[in-house]
Amino acid sequence: SSFFSSSIAAEDIKFGTADEKQQAVSYLKENVWKNFNFWELIKEHDSLCNFEFLGGETFLQQKNLEYLQWLVDTNKSEHCMFEIVTNGSTIPDSIINYSDKFQNLSITVSIDNLYKRFELERSGVKWADLDKNLDVFCSLPKCSVGVNVTVSIMNVYYLPEIIEWLKTKRISYYHVNILTYPDHLSINKLPHEYKNAIIKKLEKYESDNTDHVLNAVRKAKDTDGADFTQYMKFKDDIRQESFAITHPEVSVHYYKDV
Repeated sequence: SSFFSSSIAAEDIKFGTADEKQQAVSYLKENVWKNFNFWELIKEHDSLCNFEFLGGETFLQQKNLEYLQWLVDTNKSEHCMFEIVTNGSTIPDSIINYSDKFQNLSITVSIDNLYKRFELERSGVKWADLDKNLDVFCSLPKCSVGVNVTVSIMNVYYLPEIIEWLKTKRISYYHVNILTYPDHLSINKLPHEYKNAIIKKLEKYESDNTDHVLNAVRKAKDTDGADFTQYMKFKDDIRQESFAITHPEVSVHYYKDV
């Protein structure tokens, strides 16, 4: 949504309805600090040692990187623990060069699908870059690396393939969470045939890591999927992409006219 993503907010401002434009502008204003030197204030509190950087994209925020560098330069980093969430699109030099300077550095990469499906869902990020960067993260000293998978209509059918791919990586952990907002992407309502296809596939997979997802799908309400279809066709149009090509096993239950 535009609350969590500045790129989606920019799309809503350019292509959205009047309400969507107004909301996106509001979110962008709320998420910009003005006349408030946050990082200088933080530096004044030497006792701070446990940090969580959860977003937007942590490694694209220059002030975040400058603060990490300051901790290293002042020898304070050795007492600091960091939990960082990233989309894996980039790795700053400060992380590559100084990961071993922190007491603990935990990096969680958000990966919701594989290959071309990943690129459509994470518009603007190339799969090859993400794959390479994840391997680099895993090679860093004193760095614990994991992956977070957020399950939505778009990727729930592909969950077994995603988990099997994760098992080939040198990650320390992975989490499978269920998206609850926005509603049109949530698995709490699904076309009946798609719901049955997901259930059949996840039951065959038999993994403890997908049991909660399977239970959620079983409880999903039946829907014609019109709101999801409208949303995806809108995104296809403004991004010049094709959900039907990258996600054929899903789109067949929504794109009835394709």
